[in-house]
Amino acid sequence: LFGRTVTVGLLSNLVFFVLLAVATWLLARRWLSQWWAVAALALVLTAPGVAAFPQTYVFALAPAAAWTAALVCLLRSRGLTRPGWSAAFGVAVGATVLARPVMVAFVPALLAAALVVWLQPRSASAPPTGQADGSDA
Repeated sequence: LFGRTVTVGLLSNLVFFVLLAVATWLLARRWLSQWWAVAALALVLTAPGVAAFPQTYVFALAPAAAWTAALVCLLRSRGLTRPGWSAAFGVAVGATVLARPVMVAFVPALLAAALVVWLQPRSASAPPTGQADGSDA
C-alpha cells in the first residue's frame, strides 16, 4: 500500500507503539486512578525494549500491542456478553498470533482469562475502582 521500504516498516512500528499506549492506558484505568494509570503508561512506554522498538526494524511491538488490546477487549466484553467487544477480543487474539507465530504459546493464558471472565457472575463484571460510573463504552 505504501511501498516496501524500511521507513514504512518503522512507521508501522509507530502505529503499534500508539496502540500499546492506548491499550495500556485503558487497562490501567480499569483498576487505578488517573495518576496511577499515567505512572503505568510511563513505565510501559519508557521500558528500554519498548522505547527502542519504534526506532528499529523489529516486530515485537505488534504482538505486544495486540495482546494488550485483547485484554482490554476481554474486560470490556462484560463476561463475553457484549458481542462487539467479544468479537474484538477474538480478532485481537488472532492478530497476536498472526503478528508473531511464537505468541501461540500465550494464547492459552488469554483463553483461560476468557473462561474466568465468562464464568463470573454477571454482577461481578461491573468495572472496579477506575471507572466508578460504569461507563466503559
